[in-house]
Amino acid sequence: WKTDSRVKELRKVFALIKAGKKLPGGIFSGGTATPSVEELVESLDEEGRWVSGFAGEALSGQPKFRQGERYLHSGVFARNLIVLGKELK
Repeated sequence: WKTDSRVKELRKVFALIKAGKKLPGGIFSGGTATPSVEELVESLDEEGRWVSGFAGEALSGQPKFRQGERYLHSGVFARNLIVLGKELK
């Protein structure tokens, strides 16, 4: 693993899903609250992108960003599309 394994947490989540129970909020986002659609729209930059700022966190592939450098994070994009998609039901 390039980062710490989350197998134990994933097994707990799988057991909850298998039992038909509701998942606790923020279980896949490190405990942070899920943003609202309004917050997501407001957080787009002038080109319509969700841009992240590097703060020293571990990233897949270990890109070489400097502190504060801005980049497009595929995880942020995926999370935001899930939130938006749920509103389309």
